[in-house]
Amino acid sequence: MNAIAVYCGSNKGIDPDFTKIAQELGIYLADNKIEVIYGAGNIGLMGEVADAALNNGGAVTGVIPHFLKEKEVCHLGLTHLFLV
Repeated sequence: MNAIAVYCGSNKGIDPDFTKIAQELGIYLADNKIEVIYGAGNIGLMGEVADAALNNGGAVTGVIPHFLKEKEVCHLGLTHLFLV
């Protein structure tokens, strides 16, 4: 497997373990050279997965519609960013 799409919360939720698990997932994917593909946000659990992967040498691709990029907080440090 070369890449995996990740869908999870745009907030961190009420349990701190959610954040820890999201970070562990990002690290695992980076360590195993599996690219993360997700909705390009830099907040919430999705942002945690992306940041953990990036901080551990992983590749992260974000895909976000133009109108959401203007409305939401878009991660600008991704390996690839596609505006659709």
